Amino acid sequence: MSTTRAQIIGIGLSAFLFASCSQPAPTNKPAAESPAVASQTQPRETSRPAIQAAWDKELQTAKRLYEEKEREIEAFQRHEALPAKDGNIANETLATLRALVTELEVDMLGKKAQWEVLEKVRPEDLPITADLQQLVSADPGVVELDQKRTAANDKYQALEARYGPNHRLVKESKAQRDEAARQAETERSAKILKYNTQQIEQSRRNYLESQEQLTKLKERLFAAEQENRDKVQSQQRYQKLLEERDLLKSQYERIQEQKRRYDQNPTPNPSAHNTSNG
Repeated sequence: MSTTRAQIIGIGLSAFLFASCSQPAPTNKPAAESPAVASQTQPRETSRPAIQAAWDKELQTAKRLYEEKEREIEAFQRHEALPAKDGNIANETLATLRALVTELEVDMLGKKAQWEVLEKVRPEDLPITADLQQLVSADPGVVELDQKRTAANDKYQALEARYGPNHRLVKESKAQRDEAARQAETERSAKILKYNTQQIEQSRRNYLESQEQLTKLKERLFAAEQENRDKVQSQQRYQKLLEERDLLKSQYERIQEQKRRYDQNPTPNPSAHNTSNG
C-alpha cells in the first residue's frame, strides 16, 4: 500500500459529506417546474445511515492499511538483520580490519623483497653473519667435534712438550689432532650450508604465508564491508516502513476523531469539516 493512497483516505468522505450537507434547503414555495423537471432538479438529502456507512468504510480502510503496514514491519524485523543501535562498533571493526590489511601489506612486501633476493643466491654464497656463527657454534654436532678437536690438540701439545716434535707418539698425536680439526671444520661448513639453505626456504615460506594471511584478511574485510552496506540499506528500508506506518496511523486516528465528532453532531458544519481536513 503506497503512502499516496493513505494520504487521500478520507478526502472522498469529506467531499461526500460536504456535498450532502451543503445542498440548499427545500423551501415552501410552490414549484414552477413540472413534476418531471422538479424530480430532476430537486436535491436529495443524504440519509444519516448512508453517511454513517461512508464513515465506517473509510475508517475500516484506514485501519486495514495501518494494520497491514504493522504486519509488514513485524515480518521485516523477523527476517532482516538490522544494524546495532551503536553504529560505532561496526565502524571500529571496519577501521581495525583496514588497519590490519595495511599493516600486512607492508609486511608482505618486505618479505617478498627478501625472498626475491635470496631465491637468486646459492646457499654457499650467502655471507656468514654473526647470528649465523652463533647458531652454528651452538649446534650439538659442531659442539661435539669442537670438543674432540680441543682434546686432541691438548694431548698433542702435552706429548710434544714431553718428547719433542720428532717422537713417534707426537707425530701420531699430531695426525689425530689434524683429523679432529678437519672433521670439526667439515661439520661446521656443512651446518653453515644447511642453515643458509633453511634460511632461503624460510624466507620463501614467510613470503607465501604472509601473502596467504593478507588474502584471507582482505576477504574478511570485503565481507564485513558488504555486511555493513547490507545493514545500512536494511536500516534505510526499515526507516521508510516506520515513516509509512506513522503516516497511516496518523491518518487512521484522524478519521477516528472525525467520525467521533460526527457521531456527536450528526449534522456537521461542512466548512468546519473541510477545515479539519485541510
